[in-house]
Amino acid sequence: MNKYKAMIVTVGTGEGIENSIFYSIKLANPDYIVFLLTKESKNKKLPIILEKDFIKSKKYEKSILKEPEDFEEISHTCESIIEKLRRKGYKEIVIDYTSGTKAMSAGVVLAGINKKIDQLIYISGRKREEKTGRVISTTEKPVIITPNKTYAESLFLKALELFNKYQYENSFEILEE
Repeated sequence: MNKYKAMIVTVGTGEGIENSIFYSIKLANPDYIVFLLTKESKNKKLPIILEKDFIKSKKYEKSILKEPEDFEEISHTCESIIEKLRRKGYKEIVIDYTSGTKAMSAGVVLAGINKKIDQLIYISGRKREEKTGRVISTTEKPVIITPNKTYAESLFLKALELFNKYQYENSFEILEE
């Protein structure tokens, strides 16, 4: 099997979050999925997610977070997962951070940017339930971020710093990049 696209998905415990996860997985259509879970979401939500036929055909693994509120641990865990996926030969890596704790979302986004992943996905919606604020199924709207601008700005600032230190050759090499 050609290893092309892997996806990391944060999984929380909120009511109806599985619908956004289904939508995101269908949209990204990964070959391999890493579910980033809390102990609670592993037991409460993952079984529901794995029941869907289109997910049953996917290869996946579970990564259970020891502390779902520890932003730094989550970021390091996600960076390790990204490195492992690259070693396994996946050419494209996508992260969905729609569900989970705020620390989970922040940690995976930071890890994704640090490791220069291909896309970040957040599933928003045109309509939300009044009581819970959850996106109403069938009104999902993907927000897909390709962090290239962030990477480019970082390289530019580094080149500028080197230029200001009279390291012109190194500065020009980075600008070419």
